[in-house]
Amino acid sequence: MVNAMTLALERRGYKAGPYRVGLQVCDDATPHNLGFDERVCSANAHEYVKDPSVIAIAGPFSSGCAAQEIPILNDAPGGPLAIVSPSSTYVGLTRRPTRGSQEPAVNYPTHRRNFARVIPADDVQAAADAIVARRLGVKRVYAVDQGDVPSKLFVTYFLRAARRLGIAVAGFCQGGGFALVAATTPGFSAAAVNYGVVPSDRSQLDGVCPVVGSYGSRDRIAGRAMAERLERHLGALGVPHDVKTYEHAGHSFFSKVDGWQGWLARFPTPMAVGYESDAAEDGWRRMLAFFAEHVR
Repeated sequence: MVNAMTLALERRGYKAGPYRVGLQVCDDATPHNLGFDERVCSANAHEYVKDPSVIAIAGPFSSGCAAQEIPILNDAPGGPLAIVSPSSTYVGLTRRPTRGSQEPAVNYPTHRRNFARVIPADDVQAAADAIVARRLGVKRVYAVDQGDVPSKLFVTYFLRAARRLGIAVAGFCQGGGFALVAATTPGFSAAAVNYGVVPSDRSQLDGVCPVVGSYGSRDRIAGRAMAERLERHLGALGVPHDVKTYEHAGHSFFSKVDGWQGWLARFPTPMAVGYESDAAEDGWRRMLAFFAEHVR
C-alpha cells in the first residue's frame, strides 16, 4: 500500500494541482504486536490533529484501528480530517452493523462524516462469498470466526446470505448450537449439529430445517442428554432428522489434533474430549448423505 502511494506521488512530482504534498508513513503496531495496537492508533490520531500540515489520512489498514482514530480525527480543531481507507471493511464504520447498535453515530462526534473506504464492507464481501460458493456448486459450508466481533459479524453476514441461497449449515461444539439456531431461519436446506447445546424450550426450534446430529455418550455435558432432547424436539415438530449417539465417543470426536491440543485432550474431563475414528467416519458419512438428500 505504501509503495503504491509513493509511486503515485512520484509520478505526479508530489504535487496536487499547484500544491506540493508529502507522505509520512506511520506504524500502528508495536515491536511486540503483529497487529495494530489501540494505544498506538490513538496516539497517532492525536499527533495528526495537532499538526496543521496534515490534510488527510490514507488508511488505516485495519478496521479496529480505524474505529480508534475516526472519532479523534472527526473532532480535529480545524474541522474533521479526511480519512480514506483501502482496507478497513467493518460495517459499523459507515453503517449500523446490528439492530440497536450506536454505530456509526458514535464515531462522528461532530455529526459530519470524514471516513470513506474504497473496498466493499464486510456484509457485501460475505454476500459475494456466498454467491460464489453457490455458483461453484457448494451445497454445504462450515463458517469459522476468529473470536473477535468483526469476524463473528462476518460469519453472521455470510450465513444470512447463504440462507437466502439455500445452503446447508454445519457446526461443531459451540458452533453446533449456532448452526441449530441458524437453521430456524428461512433459507437453509439442512443443518448438521455436532455435539452442540440444544435449547430446552422447544418453541425456539420452530421453523427449523431438517437436522442431522451427532453426539458422544461419554460426553457428560453435551452428550446423550442433548441428543435425546434434540430427538424429542424434532420428533414433536415433525422435522426430518437423523440424530445418533456414539457409545465409545466423547466430545470433539470429529477432531484429530496433534501438538499441545492433542496433549491437552488426553486429560480426563467430564466431556471426555478426543478423536474417535469409527464415530468420526460414520458421522461424516451420515452428514454427507443427509445433505445429499435434503440440499437441492
